[in-house]
Amino acid sequence: MTGVLRSLCSPHWSTEEGLLPRLEPEDTTPYKRVFRAPVLAGDRRAGVPGRLLRRSIEGANPLIRAVAERRIRRREAVIPADVTADVQRRVRSTAIRQRMSKIHVAQALAIGPRTLSRRLKTEGTTVKFVTNQTRLAMAKQRLADTTISLAEIPAALEFSEPAAFTHAFRRWTGMMPSAWRKERWAE
Repeated sequence: MTGVLRSLCSPHWSTEEGLLPRLEPEDTTPYKRVFRAPVLAGDRRAGVPGRLLRRSIEGANPLIRAVAERRIRRREAVIPADVTADVQRRVRSTAIRQRMSKIHVAQALAIGPRTLSRRLKTEGTTVKFVTNQTRLAMAKQRLADTTISLAEIPAALEFSEPAAFTHAFRRWTGMMPSAWRKERWAE
């Protein structure tokens, strides 16, 4: 990607920092040479900053740009409109293994975090709200339909500690998890 940007912008172009989406190698010298910038390893944001993509390319054909933009808009139109349901599915399927951040959800849906936020905003919601509602639904299911101890549920839903789960559940429902479970089991 760095080579492509240099061929488009100028042979002297360099990025502000090189982002590697993997563990830091023992010797970062080759990467520093390629990027001509400091290298940050383990960064999930590896990619091209949007401001560089908006930069005009000297000698570019405006007709080709128009065609490319139309193709991009057509491809974006194919993406399902209900992003909220996609986020819920991703959170449910992944919450057992890891906590889902906006970046994780966006990567799972193969879109950028800002695009994800924009699409959810058009649906009247946010990643945090959908994630919390999904985790609440999963917690309620475990409380109502299983005999899993109250100490095990927070760990299954990737809460840092039982107190964090209790606090979140109370904020979401107005009830303690144990009281909510007793009420459901009494029905």
